[in-house]
Amino acid sequence: MNKIIIVDDEKIKRIKLARALRSKGFIVDEAKNGIDAIGMIKNTRYDLILIDNIMPKLTGIDTCKYIKDNKLAPGIKMILLIGYGSLADYPEIKEIGIQKALQKPVNTSDLFNSIAELFGN
Repeated sequence: MNKIIIVDDEKIKRIKLARALRSKGFIVDEAKNGIDAIGMIKNTRYDLILIDNIMPKLTGIDTCKYIKDNKLAPGIKMILLIGYGSLADYPEIKEIGIQKALQKPVNTSDLFNSIAELFGN
């Protein structure tokens, strides 16, 4: 089963997403910011990072860029969660390695469809 790390500074949002993902059999860890996520990714192999963009200390985009530039998790899939704006406001995400972006609040059907698409299910 795929192992997912959820990164969001809002605890209630992490809990809701984690609960939904666990109900589908995913193994889920949580981090409250990008710095914590980087530390966890250095020690654990994840298949997917589900990350909020606007967070204190390090944005989701900057976290993903750091992970890619430092080759911390080759092959990891990345989904960026954006709270405002549109995907057109983030043209750099593809070159960073972020495969998908979802608008917050996240619709769980859209999330599960995106995950299935990323893993070819």
